[in-house]
Amino acid sequence: MSVTLGDQGLILDGQSLPLVSGSVHYWRHSAKDWPLLLDRVVALGFKIICVYLPWSVHEAGVGTFDFGEMDPAKNVGRFLDMAAERGLYVLARPGPHINAELTYFGYPARLFADPIYLARNARGGTAILPVPPRSFPVISYASEAFWKELTGWFNAAATIVRPRLYPDGPIVAVQLDNEMSYFFRTSAYDIDYHPDARRKWLDFVTEKYGTEYKVSDAYHASKLPSEMPLPDDFTAAEPPDLPFYLDWMEFKEHHLVDCLARLRRLWEERGVTDTVFFHNYPVCEARSPFNLPAAERVVDFCGVDFYMHKHEYHDLKRKLLFLSGQSRFPVSPEFASGCYLWWPPVDLEDQVFTSKVAWMFGLKGINFYMLVERDRWYGSPITRTGAVRREYWDFFEAHLQLLERLRPWELQRTANVCLLSVRDYERLEGAATAASPLPPLGLGAAVPPEDLCYEHTIGFERPVQYLQAKAMRNWEYALTAKSIPYVIGSSDMSLDELSAFDVVICPTFEFLCGVTQKNLMHYLNKGGHLVCGPDIPGLDELMDEYALLMSYATRPTEKLECDADIDVLLCEAGRGEMILVTDVPLPKEKIMPVAETVFDRFDLKSSYAVTPPCETSLHEAPGRQVLYIANPSAEPCRCRVQLPEAGRSFVDLETGHRYLSDSVLEIDLAPYTVRILEVRR
Repeated sequence: MSVTLGDQGLILDGQSLPLVSGSVHYWRHSAKDWPLLLDRVVALGFKIICVYLPWSVHEAGVGTFDFGEMDPAKNVGRFLDMAAERGLYVLARPGPHINAELTYFGYPARLFADPIYLARNARGGTAILPVPPRSFPVISYASEAFWKELTGWFNAAATIVRPRLYPDGPIVAVQLDNEMSYFFRTSAYDIDYHPDARRKWLDFVTEKYGTEYKVSDAYHASKLPSEMPLPDDFTAAEPPDLPFYLDWMEFKEHHLVDCLARLRRLWEERGVTDTVFFHNYPVCEARSPFNLPAAERVVDFCGVDFYMHKHEYHDLKRKLLFLSGQSRFPVSPEFASGCYLWWPPVDLEDQVFTSKVAWMFGLKGINFYMLVERDRWYGSPITRTGAVRREYWDFFEAHLQLLERLRPWELQRTANVCLLSVRDYERLEGAATAASPLPPLGLGAAVPPEDLCYEHTIGFERPVQYLQAKAMRNWEYALTAKSIPYVIGSSDMSLDELSAFDVVICPTFEFLCGVTQKNLMHYLNKGGHLVCGPDIPGLDELMDEYALLMSYATRPTEKLECDADIDVLLCEAGRGEMILVTDVPLPKEKIMPVAETVFDRFDLKSSYAVTPPCETSLHEAPGRQVLYIANPSAEPCRCRVQLPEAGRSFVDLETGHRYLSDSVLEIDLAPYTVRILEVRR
């Protein structure tokens, strides 16, 4: 028998297992404490645990490993068997990168002594990861020597994992690495300039174009790519210069995905098959160099980690909308339960609020990190001695009971609008950064990455690398202000995925990938509604002439009335309609009259409009409706929700309190509160 991924969780013996789990680190506890700790996990209500297997913990010497023969705390096989005896399933995370707040992130210290394994910066120097308690060099996944070393660890770990795969054991999923992100150094010209990375770059561009000579033609270069230096700064002056930089950013995405595929092959060669493979990105918006749809072509699901505070609601919501808009099964493989010692504290109030927000915006599965406290971590419901931290325990116990009633994995968040993030514009934004090598991951919460871009136009009408993100944020602002539910998709979504939405909003400029243009054209021809602009693309990603959408825009049928100094043009397009917004409304408040014109034309409205600052989110399944109402502010408020029709009642799934209203539901919400109401007629 095998384990597969279904719409609602893992499928075991034809039955769906909801993916709700918590992390436990066996090696950080005495083996004599394992029974008590696992009993606590079961008593709390969990059915799945998430377990790291660190290479550095088990390697006793080059080619030798300790799985309990020397140190009982390293007998991971016994720990997994004890979990199985208690009816617990296991998500296994054997790395090689595990992080786990270990000093060397799970890699043997010996690797850092040999430059052959280490990533290089653009100047050829060793890249360092500046993390507490001790900075250390970054491993290069481009290094073939590293992959050769890795096989020794996988050979050993497979002897533990393979015989314990379901149904013979408790392991129901295996993670392929952890937070693969160039060790959080994601800036365009930071790493990796390892000699083996150069060879992979040449293989990538040659495969893309066919020959080295065609690569040179695409780059308008007099040299072959093997003779050209790798990109180490953004010096593009005109559109023909851009393919070189766009390819570099695409290569950085490709390299991460290719490494995941290689890891999967290594496990399958060692008999780890017929299970679910997954991956997780660090806290991010799943934009370049993270390519979530591409990752899910080699793993069963790719989630995103969340360690966020209640006052970061809008940032958390945005990241969740990226995840739910692009993943086939939106999961958070690490969701804050407690906090790392060197981070700003994630307290219980943060956990209570953000966990409900996660379900509110489309999460289908969650792993709480950590359930059991240990060194370098605090604030978990179970202490390292097995004692109960009462307030935290009570929250998790109540939350699991809520999930049994709510069953969010059975529900689908209603959203008929897809706000499309264009992959090539993301790549241009990353390539045109003026902050390199400072990683965007370190700045994202405080400084939007587009604000770190060079602002010159590169020969276009406008600075695309800057304005594309501003246009996206403007539409997010307008959709939220009007309580219109949406997701944030990716321009490399398939036509079938696009066709699930009544309206697609896609900021467009003078160039746009040819495949994306084709998909949008077919979407329109099938009767879709597209909002684009400020420009209609006449070029593709290679800056060659390509203007599939242009024919629709050359003869607009109507200029829509709009209380703004921006033309909003209606164009007939196949069986559908296209609206061209001819400028990027700045500041963002200028988007509202434009958005209202668009929303009126396409009859976009909320089923449950709400007074700001509150927000709503409706989730449905056959015969069921669940309404989330959030107050994401620091002040209490009386929330007024407009009902779509009279005769509806609501039951609070946490308290059991009932509400009945004809047209407006009024409810008092404390600061940073989410109410989850079952809708009844």
